[in-house]
Amino acid sequence: MINAASFHPFFFKVKANVQSSPLFAKTLIYFSLFFALPLNVLLKLDEKTLFCPFDVFTRFQWYRTFSSLLYVNSGFIGALFNAYISYRFISDFERSLGSFRCFWQILFTLVCINCWTFVFSVVFAPFSGGKGHLLSPLNISGPGVLSATYAMCVGNIARNSSTNSPDAQTTIFGGLARVPNSWLPFVFLFFWYVLGNNLVEGASATFVALRYLPRMCGPNGVPTAVQAKRFESTTRFGRYALETHGYVDIDGLQRGFSLPVVVGSGGGGFDSNNNNTSSRISHPERASSSFSGTSQKVGSSSTSNGSNNSSSSTNTSGVPAPRENVHVVRMREERERKQQQQQQQQ
Repeated sequence: MINAASFHPFFFKVKANVQSSPLFAKTLIYFSLFFALPLNVLLKLDEKTLFCPFDVFTRFQWYRTFSSLLYVNSGFIGALFNAYISYRFISDFERSLGSFRCFWQILFTLVCINCWTFVFSVVFAPFSGGKGHLLSPLNISGPGVLSATYAMCVGNIARNSSTNSPDAQTTIFGGLARVPNSWLPFVFLFFWYVLGNNLVEGASATFVALRYLPRMCGPNGVPTAVQAKRFESTTRFGRYALETHGYVDIDGLQRGFSLPVVVGSGGGGFDSNNNNTSSRISHPERASSSFSGTSQKVGSSSTSNGSNNSSSSTNTSGVPAPRENVHVVRMREERERKQQQQQQQQ
Protein backbone atom coordinates (compact mmCIF):
# COMPACT_ATOMS: atom_id res chain seq x y z
CA MET A 1 0.00 0.00 0.00
CA ILE A 2 1.40 3.41 -1.00
CA ASN A 3 2.32 5.63 1.92
CA ALA A 4 0.86 9.11 1.38
CA ALA A 5 3.61 10.71 3.44
CA SER A 6 6.31 9.32 1.12
CA PHE A 7 4.30 9.97 -2.03
CA HIS A 8 4.22 13.75 -1.66
CA PRO A 9 8.04 14.23 -1.55
CA PHE A 10 8.37 11.95 -4.57
CA PHE A 11 5.72 13.92 -6.46
CA PHE A 12 7.38 17.25 -5.70
CA LYS A 13 10.78 15.85 -6.69
CA VAL A 14 9.41 14.71 -10.05
CA LYS A 15 7.71 18.07 -10.54
CA ALA A 16 10.95 19.92 -9.78
CA ASN A 17 12.91 17.74 -12.20
CA VAL A 18 10.39 18.32 -14.98
CA GLN A 19 10.30 22.07 -14.39
CA SER A 20 14.09 22.20 -14.52
CA SER A 21 14.21 20.44 -17.90
CA PRO A 22 15.25 22.47 -20.96
CA LEU A 23 12.60 24.20 -23.04
CA PHE A 24 12.14 21.74 -25.92
CA ALA A 25 12.19 18.63 -23.72
CA LYS A 26 9.83 20.22 -21.19
CA THR A 27 7.40 21.17 -23.98
CA LEU A 28 7.29 17.55 -25.18
CA ILE A 29 6.78 16.32 -21.60
CA TYR A 30 3.86 18.65 -20.92
CA PHE A 31 2.34 17.94 -24.34
CA SER A 32 2.54 14.17 -23.81
CA LEU A 33 1.06 14.24 -20.31
CA PHE A 34 -1.56 16.98 -20.44
CA PHE A 35 -2.49 17.74 -24.06
CA ALA A 36 -2.05 14.58 -26.16
CA LEU A 37 -4.58 12.39 -24.36
CA PRO A 38 -7.49 14.89 -24.43
CA LEU A 39 -6.71 15.84 -28.04
CA ASN A 40 -6.55 12.16 -29.04
CA VAL A 41 -10.04 11.65 -27.63
CA LEU A 42 -11.66 14.89 -28.78
CA LEU A 43 -9.93 15.56 -32.12
CA LYS A 44 -8.35 12.16 -32.90
CA LEU A 45 -4.96 13.84 -33.00
CA ASP A 46 -3.12 10.52 -32.97
CA GLU A 47 -4.77 9.44 -36.25
CA LYS A 48 -3.91 12.78 -37.87
CA THR A 49 -0.25 12.88 -36.81
CA LEU A 50 1.01 9.27 -36.91
CA PHE A 51 3.20 8.17 -39.82
CA CYS A 52 1.78 5.50 -42.11
CA PRO A 53 3.29 4.71 -45.55
CA PHE A 54 -0.23 3.90 -46.81
CA ASP A 55 -1.43 7.47 -46.14
CA VAL A 56 1.65 8.94 -47.81
CA PHE A 57 1.42 6.66 -50.83
CA THR A 58 -2.32 6.79 -51.51
CA ARG A 59 -3.38 10.13 -50.01
CA PHE A 60 -0.15 12.10 -50.53
CA GLN A 61 -0.13 13.20 -46.86
CA TRP A 62 3.56 14.10 -46.76
CA TYR A 63 3.08 16.27 -43.69
CA ARG A 64 3.09 13.05 -41.67
CA THR A 65 6.86 12.81 -42.13
CA PHE A 66 7.29 15.50 -39.48
CA SER A 67 3.90 15.55 -37.72
CA SER A 68 4.67 12.20 -36.07
CA LEU A 69 6.77 14.18 -33.59
CA LEU A 70 3.38 14.99 -31.98
CA TYR A 71 2.12 11.41 -32.14
CA VAL A 72 1.50 9.87 -28.72
CA ASN A 73 -0.01 6.42 -28.27
CA SER A 74 -3.51 6.45 -26.85
CA GLY A 75 -3.50 5.55 -23.18
CA PHE A 76 -1.73 6.80 -20.10
CA ILE A 77 1.16 4.32 -20.35
CA GLY A 78 2.05 5.54 -23.86
CA ALA A 79 1.93 9.17 -22.77
CA LEU A 80 4.04 8.43 -19.70
CA PHE A 81 6.65 6.58 -21.76
CA ASN A 82 6.80 9.43 -24.28
CA ALA A 83 7.33 11.91 -21.44
CA TYR A 84 10.07 9.75 -19.92
CA ILE A 85 11.95 9.52 -23.23
CA SER A 86 11.77 13.31 -23.53
CA TYR A 87 12.97 13.81 -19.96
CA ARG A 88 15.72 11.20 -19.96
CA PHE A 89 17.27 11.57 -23.42
CA ILE A 90 16.09 14.67 -25.26
CA SER A 91 16.89 16.88 -22.27
CA ASP A 92 20.51 15.60 -22.41
CA PHE A 93 20.70 16.27 -26.15
CA GLU A 94 19.32 19.76 -25.59
CA ARG A 95 21.76 20.64 -22.82
CA SER A 96 24.72 19.53 -24.93
CA LEU A 97 23.60 20.98 -28.28
CA GLY A 98 21.42 23.93 -27.31
CA SER A 99 17.65 24.23 -27.80
CA PHE A 100 17.84 25.55 -31.37
CA ARG A 101 20.16 22.86 -32.69
CA CYS A 102 18.45 20.08 -30.71
CA PHE A 103 15.04 20.90 -32.18
CA TRP A 104 16.27 20.96 -35.78
CA GLN A 105 18.42 17.84 -35.41
CA ILE A 106 15.52 15.89 -33.87
CA LEU A 107 13.22 17.06 -36.65
CA PHE A 108 15.81 16.31 -39.36
CA THR A 109 16.36 12.83 -37.94
CA LEU A 110 12.64 12.11 -37.78
CA VAL A 111 11.99 13.28 -41.36
CA CYS A 112 14.86 11.12 -42.65
CA ILE A 113 13.58 8.07 -40.75
CA ASN A 114 10.03 8.46 -42.07
CA CYS A 115 11.22 9.06 -45.64
CA TRP A 116 13.35 5.91 -45.62
CA THR A 117 10.54 3.97 -43.94
CA PHE A 118 8.34 4.98 -46.86
CA VAL A 119 11.00 3.99 -49.41
CA PHE A 120 11.65 0.59 -47.80
CA SER A 121 7.90 -0.06 -47.49
CA VAL A 122 7.33 0.63 -51.19
CA VAL A 123 10.35 -1.43 -52.28
CA PHE A 124 9.58 -4.49 -50.14
CA ALA A 125 5.79 -4.29 -50.34
CA PRO A 126 5.60 -6.90 -53.16
CA PHE A 127 7.40 -9.39 -50.92
CA SER A 128 5.13 -8.90 -47.92
CA GLY A 129 1.58 -10.06 -47.41
CA GLY A 130 -1.16 -10.68 -44.91
CA LYS A 131 -2.47 -8.13 -42.44
CA GLY A 132 1.03 -6.74 -41.96
CA HIS A 133 1.38 -5.69 -45.59
CA LEU A 134 3.88 -2.85 -45.74
CA LEU A 135 1.47 -0.62 -47.68
CA SER A 136 -1.61 -1.43 -45.64
CA PRO A 137 -3.32 1.02 -43.24
CA LEU A 138 -2.26 -1.25 -40.37
CA ASN A 139 1.45 -0.69 -40.95
CA ILE A 140 2.07 2.40 -38.80
CA SER A 141 5.22 3.74 -37.19
CA GLY A 142 5.61 4.46 -33.52
CA PRO A 143 5.90 7.83 -31.79
CA GLY A 144 8.33 10.15 -33.53
CA VAL A 145 10.00 11.05 -30.25
CA LEU A 146 10.92 7.40 -29.71
CA SER A 147 12.31 6.72 -33.20
CA ALA A 148 14.25 10.00 -33.37
CA THR A 149 15.75 9.43 -29.92
CA TYR A 150 16.70 5.87 -30.83
CA ALA A 151 18.41 7.04 -34.02
CA MET A 152 20.31 9.84 -32.29
CA CYS A 153 21.56 7.45 -29.60
CA VAL A 154 22.74 4.98 -32.26
CA GLY A 155 24.28 7.87 -34.18
CA ASN A 156 26.26 8.91 -31.11
CA ILE A 157 27.49 5.32 -30.72
CA ALA A 158 28.56 5.23 -34.37
CA ARG A 159 30.29 8.61 -34.04
CA ASN A 160 32.18 7.56 -30.91
CA SER A 161 33.08 4.18 -32.39
CA SER A 162 34.74 5.87 -35.37
CA THR A 163 37.12 7.71 -33.05
CA ASN A 164 37.96 4.67 -30.90
CA SER A 165 40.08 1.64 -31.69
CA PRO A 166 38.56 -0.72 -34.26
CA ASP A 167 38.95 -3.56 -31.74
CA ALA A 168 37.08 -1.73 -28.95
CA GLN A 169 34.32 -3.78 -27.32
CA THR A 170 31.40 -3.09 -25.01
CA THR A 171 30.08 -5.32 -22.23
CA ILE A 172 26.35 -6.04 -22.33
CA PHE A 173 23.91 -8.04 -20.20
CA GLY A 174 25.73 -7.14 -17.00
CA GLY A 175 29.04 -8.62 -18.14
CA LEU A 176 27.66 -11.80 -19.74
CA ALA A 177 28.79 -10.89 -23.24
CA ARG A 178 31.11 -8.53 -25.06
CA VAL A 179 30.41 -7.24 -28.55
CA PRO A 180 32.45 -4.98 -30.84
CA ASN A 181 31.28 -1.39 -30.83
CA SER A 182 30.56 -1.61 -34.55
CA TRP A 183 27.91 -4.26 -33.78
CA LEU A 184 26.06 -2.23 -31.16
CA PRO A 185 23.63 -0.54 -33.60
CA PHE A 186 22.47 -3.96 -34.81
CA VAL A 187 22.17 -5.23 -31.23
CA PHE A 188 19.92 -2.25 -30.54
CA LEU A 189 17.91 -3.04 -33.68
CA PHE A 190 17.42 -6.63 -32.45
CA PHE A 191 16.01 -5.42 -29.13
CA TRP A 192 13.91 -2.81 -30.97
CA TYR A 193 12.21 -5.65 -32.87
CA VAL A 194 11.96 -7.99 -29.85
CA LEU A 195 10.12 -5.29 -27.90
CA GLY A 196 7.41 -5.24 -30.57
CA ASN A 197 8.32 -2.14 -32.54
CA ASN A 198 8.01 -1.74 -36.29
CA LEU A 199 10.96 -3.55 -37.89
CA VAL A 200 10.99 -1.41 -41.06
CA GLU A 201 10.97 1.74 -38.94
CA GLY A 202 13.80 0.37 -36.79
CA ALA A 203 15.85 -0.58 -39.84
CA SER A 204 15.28 2.90 -41.27
CA ALA A 205 16.33 4.53 -38.00
CA THR A 206 19.48 2.42 -37.86
CA PHE A 207 20.29 3.20 -41.50
CA VAL A 208 19.81 6.94 -40.92
CA ALA A 209 21.90 6.78 -37.75
CA LEU A 210 24.81 5.10 -39.54
CA ARG A 211 24.54 6.91 -42.87
CA TYR A 212 23.72 10.51 -41.97
CA LEU A 213 23.85 11.27 -38.26
CA PRO A 214 27.60 10.92 -37.64
CA ARG A 215 28.14 13.86 -40.04
CA MET A 216 24.84 15.73 -39.99
CA CYS A 217 24.03 15.67 -36.27
CA GLY A 218 25.90 15.97 -33.02
CA PRO A 219 28.22 18.77 -31.86
CA ASN A 220 29.69 19.27 -35.35
CA GLY A 221 26.43 18.77 -37.24
CA VAL A 222 23.87 21.11 -38.72
CA PRO A 223 22.75 23.68 -37.92
CA THR A 224 26.28 24.71 -37.09
CA ALA A 225 27.19 26.59 -33.95
CA VAL A 226 27.73 29.72 -36.05
CA GLN A 227 24.25 29.46 -37.56
CA ALA A 228 22.69 28.95 -34.14
CA LYS A 229 24.58 31.93 -32.75
CA ARG A 230 23.43 34.08 -35.67
CA PHE A 231 19.83 33.02 -35.07
CA GLU A 232 20.01 33.88 -31.38
CA SER A 233 21.68 37.25 -31.85
CA THR A 234 20.21 38.68 -35.07
CA THR A 235 16.60 37.44 -35.34
CA ARG A 236 13.67 38.72 -33.34
CA PHE A 237 12.46 35.22 -32.54
CA GLY A 238 15.96 34.21 -31.44
CA ARG A 239 16.20 37.14 -29.03
CA TYR A 240 12.77 36.25 -27.69
CA ALA A 241 13.88 32.61 -27.22
CA LEU A 242 16.90 33.77 -25.21
CA GLU A 243 14.49 35.32 -22.71
CA THR A 244 12.31 32.20 -22.47
CA HIS A 245 12.51 30.09 -19.32
CA GLY A 246 14.49 26.88 -19.93
CA TYR A 247 15.99 27.85 -23.30
CA VAL A 248 19.58 26.58 -23.71
CA ASP A 249 21.70 28.86 -25.86
CA ILE A 250 24.59 27.77 -28.04
CA ASP A 251 27.06 28.40 -25.19
CA GLY A 252 25.26 25.81 -23.05
CA LEU A 253 23.60 28.25 -20.67
CA GLN A 254 20.08 27.34 -19.58
CA ARG A 255 17.92 30.38 -19.03
CA GLY A 256 15.59 31.01 -16.14
CA PHE A 257 17.38 29.57 -13.10
CA SER A 258 18.58 31.48 -10.07
CA LEU A 259 20.31 29.31 -7.52
CA PRO A 260 20.31 30.54 -3.91
CA VAL A 261 23.66 31.01 -2.16
CA VAL A 262 24.42 32.04 1.41
CA VAL A 263 25.69 35.53 2.09
CA GLY A 264 29.29 35.57 3.23
CA SER A 265 28.45 37.30 6.52
CA GLY A 266 26.07 34.50 7.50
CA GLY A 267 22.47 34.61 8.55
CA GLY A 268 21.03 33.51 5.20
CA GLY A 269 19.13 30.38 4.42
CA PHE A 270 15.67 29.02 3.74
CA ASP A 271 12.61 29.21 5.89
CA SER A 272 10.12 26.37 6.38
CA ASN A 273 8.13 27.45 3.32
CA ASN A 274 11.20 27.17 1.10
CA ASN A 275 11.34 30.95 0.71
CA ASN A 276 14.88 32.06 0.08
CA THR A 277 15.97 34.57 2.71
CA SER A 278 19.51 34.79 1.42
CA SER A 279 20.72 36.69 -1.61
CA ARG A 280 20.34 35.06 -5.03
CA ILE A 281 22.63 35.02 -8.01
CA SER A 282 21.49 37.86 -10.20
CA HIS A 283 22.72 36.25 -13.41
CA PRO A 284 20.64 33.27 -14.61
CA GLU A 285 23.44 32.19 -16.96
CA ARG A 286 25.77 31.36 -14.08
CA ALA A 287 23.15 29.44 -12.16
CA SER A 288 21.94 27.56 -15.20
CA SER A 289 25.39 26.42 -16.22
CA SER A 290 26.03 24.88 -12.83
CA PHE A 291 22.54 23.38 -12.74
CA SER A 292 22.59 21.77 -16.17
CA GLY A 293 26.23 20.73 -16.09
CA THR A 294 27.07 22.65 -19.25
CA SER A 295 29.58 25.36 -19.84
CA GLN A 296 29.55 29.08 -19.97
CA LYS A 297 30.69 30.99 -23.02
CA VAL A 298 34.17 29.99 -24.13
CA GLY A 299 36.72 32.53 -23.03
CA SER A 300 34.58 34.08 -20.32
CA SER A 301 35.56 33.97 -16.70
CA SER A 302 33.83 31.73 -14.18
CA THR A 303 32.08 34.69 -12.60
CA SER A 304 29.81 37.13 -14.40
CA ASN A 305 30.93 40.68 -15.07
CA GLY A 306 34.54 39.83 -14.22
CA SER A 307 36.20 41.79 -11.47
CA ASN A 308 33.63 44.59 -11.55
CA ASN A 309 31.50 42.66 -9.08
CA SER A 310 34.33 41.80 -6.71
CA SER A 311 32.80 44.01 -4.06
CA SER A 312 29.52 42.07 -4.09
CA SER A 313 28.61 40.30 -0.88
CA THR A 314 27.35 37.19 -2.67
CA ASN A 315 29.41 34.10 -2.03
CA THR A 316 29.58 32.04 -5.20
CA SER A 317 31.83 29.35 -3.79
CA GLY A 318 28.81 27.08 -3.45
CA VAL A 319 28.24 27.01 -7.19
CA PRO A 320 30.01 24.06 -8.87
CA ALA A 321 32.63 24.92 -11.43
CA PRO A 322 31.12 24.81 -14.94
CA ARG A 323 32.28 22.30 -17.50
CA GLU A 324 33.13 23.10 -21.08
CA ASN A 325 30.41 22.54 -23.62
CA VAL A 326 30.63 19.22 -25.42
CA HIS A 327 30.84 20.67 -28.94
CA VAL A 328 33.81 22.84 -27.90
CA VAL A 329 35.59 19.82 -26.39
CA ARG A 330 34.94 17.72 -29.50
CA MET A 331 36.22 20.46 -31.81
CA ARG A 332 39.38 20.88 -29.75
CA GLU A 333 40.00 17.13 -29.64
CA GLU A 334 39.53 16.88 -33.39
CA ARG A 335 41.97 19.75 -33.94
CA GLU A 336 44.56 18.18 -31.64
CA ARG A 337 44.18 14.82 -33.38
CA LYS A 338 44.79 16.41 -36.79
CA GLN A 339 47.86 18.22 -35.47
CA GLN A 340 49.26 14.94 -34.13
CA GLN A 341 48.66 13.24 -37.47
CA GLN A 342 50.45 16.06 -39.29
CA GLN A 343 53.40 15.82 -36.90
CA GLN A 344 53.62 12.06 -37.41
CA GLN A 345 53.58 12.47 -41.18
CA GLN A 346 56.41 15.00 -40.98
